[in-house]
Amino acid sequence: MNYKRQIHTASLLQDGTVLIAGGNDSPTTVTNTAEIFDPNKFILLGR
Repeated sequence: MNYKRQIHTASLLQDGTVLIAGGNDSPTTVTNTAEIFDPNKFILLGR
């Protein structure tokens, strides 16, 4: 994801990707951006 966000919407699309839209990027700033998240391209970096 390119932007941190909270209180956003997430919609599962038919191809398995997820549309993430709106929300806040800080407690006082609302964002009007949207992104497509592809879980097949996600790499979890852990401890």
